[in-house]
Amino acid sequence: MSSKLRNFIRLTAEDRDHSWTAAACKPFLEVASWGYGLGAKMLRTLHERGVLTRKRLPFPVISIGNLTWGGTGKTPFVEYLARRIIDRKSTPMILMRGYGQDEVAQMKRQVPKAVLGIGVDRFAVAQKIAKQEPVNLALLDDGFQHWALERDLEIVLVNALNPFGNGKLIPRGILREPVHHLKK
Repeated sequence: MSSKLRNFIRLTAEDRDHSWTAAACKPFLEVASWGYGLGAKMLRTLHERGVLTRKRLPFPVISIGNLTWGGTGKTPFVEYLARRIIDRKSTPMILMRGYGQDEVAQMKRQVPKAVLGIGVDRFAVAQKIAKQEPVNLALLDDGFQHWALERDLEIVLVNALNPFGNGKLIPRGILREPVHHLKK
């Protein structure tokens, strides 16, 4: 997807594009949001009911996530938390999907003593690394929607200036999940 199209969708989702093109696209984005919401609900329900298994690592997992498309400071918070853990003489493993190599490179620079685990299957990545490195805690970056991995603590960050956008799911809004999922 081109950066121009991605920017258009982002501005439309945030209700900051008031052009006739954005207005014409909003009904289609609304329908796409319903489909996205249905798929996300089905996936979450399958994990909650045990149809899709939630796996547990042999050490504590702290998930750091959010409800919205970016902008909440997850990565800097993970870095901060990792440094605090290292200061206490523990070795954290930071589990990341690794969408953009820029975040991975930044994490390596900011927290060189942390062990990084990069991959889609964060459980498998963590197990492999735990056999080679003396880690005793995992930080699950962008973990709120990663239901396949059990966690011991869930931290959800919110943008105080625009916590939930227009209240609509991606792509019509900026929410990855409905706000009421914070109760779980």
